[in-house]
Amino acid sequence: MVQKKVPIFLAADEWIKREWPKIIAEYSPEDPYNADETGLHFRAMSEHTYLFKSESAKGFKSSKERVTVLCCVNMKGEKRDLLAI
Repeated sequence: MVQKKVPIFLAADEWIKREWPKIIAEYSPEDPYNADETGLHFRAMSEHTYLFKSESAKGFKSSKERVTVLCCVNMKGEKRDLLAI
């Protein structure tokens, strides 16, 4: 089954082919950065426990303590130090 491209996607593809190389040529690979934040539950217990048949495990309450970590890397792949919030 052959799918036709929607005109807006065709325009975007054309823009990327024509304009993007001009824009990116102004920057070195060290310049553009991407950053993203993630939550780290640093005191969380494992959800699963492996026991022998003769053993039993008591329930526990999961810790809600977490730290937000900001990860940052440039286009060349060089990482910055993690920022913990």
